Amino acid sequence: MSVWVGRMRAGRRTLLLLSALGAAVVVPASAHARHVDEVSQGDFYHVGRDAPGNLMGSAKLTRFDDDTTSLQVHVHGLEPGVTYTAHLHAGACADHGPHYRNDSDGPARPPNELWASSDRDDPSAGITADDRGNASGTGTAPWRARAEARSVFIHSAGKGQPAIGCADLS
Repeated sequence: MSVWVGRMRAGRRTLLLLSALGAAVVVPASAHARHVDEVSQGDFYHVGRDAPGNLMGSAKLTRFDDDTTSLQVHVHGLEPGVTYTAHLHAGACADHGPHYRNDSDGPARPPNELWASSDRDDPSAGITADDRGNASGTGTAPWRARAEARSVFIHSAGKGQPAIGCADLS
């Protein structure tokens, strides 16, 4: 007969398996806990002539020590019911740099790019504004964004549409 016992030791959860023979086997609860390594964030402002003047919100890029990256976007002042693309760009907003790609020769879509999505099952679905014009989305990439990942752009719905908002990450 065996008994599982949970213990806290130095901030990490460890499970002990105690057997009837008196032996104890230590098994880590997770092989590697993910820790935040670096956070960059910024506020959205409107860009371009098609941008709503009341567009505002925030973007947050988190780099983790397990070489993954996540993006969170919250935006207000969008057209209700419309889906927008929001993704990481290389360079600052003023530079209008290209989409940030983990592999510069790779495809212009996730998982090679980091996009925010309102749909947990589809990382390229975009962010959809609710009936009040608010939209939120997240995205995760299986790589660590390099230093040139410095802004998040929001584009009108449809491929190749102009940017309407941008947030410089610092």
